[in-house]
Amino acid sequence: MKRVYVFDADDTGWMNEWQYSETYIRFFHFLYGAFKDKTPNLYSLVEQFKFHSKAAFDVYGVKNARQFIVFEICYEKVRAWVKNRFNEDLGQSWHLDYLRNLGKDPFDFTRLSWLPETRAALLRLKNEGHALCLLSCYDSEFFPARTAHMKTEEFFPLCHTRCTEFKKTKDDFIAVSGWTPEKDPDHKWIAVGNAESDILPALEISESWHGIYIPHSSTSVYVGSEKGVDYFTPPPISHPRVRNIFSARDFPFDFPA
Repeated sequence: MKRVYVFDADDTGWMNEWQYSETYIRFFHFLYGAFKDKTPNLYSLVEQFKFHSKAAFDVYGVKNARQFIVFEICYEKVRAWVKNRFNEDLGQSWHLDYLRNLGKDPFDFTRLSWLPETRAALLRLKNEGHALCLLSCYDSEFFPARTAHMKTEEFFPLCHTRCTEFKKTKDDFIAVSGWTPEKDPDHKWIAVGNAESDILPALEISESWHGIYIPHSSTSVYVGSEKGVDYFTPPPISHPRVRNIFSARDFPFDFPA
């Protein structure tokens, strides 16, 4: 029976979340540099940032532009609050240019590198003759250059590589894998990823779909940051067709049986 694997990219094939978190730290550092002792408390800033990030995701998905939009909104709200509270306008002409450039930092794919354990698992699956697909949630403008930089075609044929700018749906899994009702009984279909959104939509397609979940927490509202037993690791997916593992080092090549 032929196996078809649909792999996630970020934080499954390589680590990318850290670039977002690093950028957000730099954003808050910028605010305290710009408004100094008049800056509102960090908890309030974080809550405001999370609120506007969720709203931006709903409109822009994971497009690069959303980062600057959220930065600009939060910055202008702090600027207005400081002006009202202290009767000072501390905004400067270079601030928005800085934030526009800062918003691009998470998309600097030249800083990414493959996880050795994921490469090893992919190489074994490829050598065993399984079909490998790549389904990534990423800005489509940058996606071709990033896949070229990461040399993803070593494992994933272009015809089985797909990018979506919004939350993954079962239609994305169908499109990237080539699933059809006719093919379904003769294949085992497996979604592999670090977020519930990398797994659960695929399980809706048919009973032949399974998931291999390698949880990794994230600042993304698409991933969530619930804590499991390990503080840095989200809880497992409780589903009979999902295998939970800690790392691709533990990849279950015999799953599903």
